[in-house]
Amino acid sequence: MSFINVNFQSFTSRPHNPYIKNAKFQVNINQNKVSITKKEKEELTPEEREIQQMREDLLQMRKADKVGALDSKAKAGGELTDEELEYLKKENPELYREIMEIKREREAYKKQLQQCRTKEDVEKLKNYKMQQFASQVAHVNQSNFAQDQKREAVEKIQKRMMGVLEEHNKFTKSQEYQDK
Repeated sequence: MSFINVNFQSFTSRPHNPYIKNAKFQVNINQNKVSITKKEKEELTPEEREIQQMREDLLQMRKADKVGALDSKAKAGGELTDEELEYLKKENPELYREIMEIKREREAYKKQLQQCRTKEDVEKLKNYKMQQFASQVAHVNQSNFAQDQKREAVEKIQKRMMGVLEEHNKFTKSQEYQDK
């Protein structure tokens, strides 16, 4: 747990600004939460309340940026760490569920790769999966969904596809593949 002491007098050019005279308080930042006690909030001047609101807004933007970065990592085929998954579980349960589905699909594909007997079988499996994804995208594009819904559906398919491709690339670099 870390504490940041904020002395609002340091934000003014005059040492005894009447609006900020007794505005020392601690901001508790614990697990990305900016909080002050109710009593402290009541003691704040309108200017200080505005600063506190800006601080809370900034925290929300940081959370959105972090969730966006994790979503981008998934779109690129990257695997999220346990810590990142826990963060998503708290902050964006819907995205967490989606990424867990992708993780399960990757694991299933990895098992299918291991069952392939030849390099040709590995390529056939990859081509089959890519055809499935292409078919799903075509189905979404032909649907009566709104454009936003189509975009979201295609992005989900893209994340799944990139996860499968990442597993495929890892496998083709492995000794198991080289020995086939």
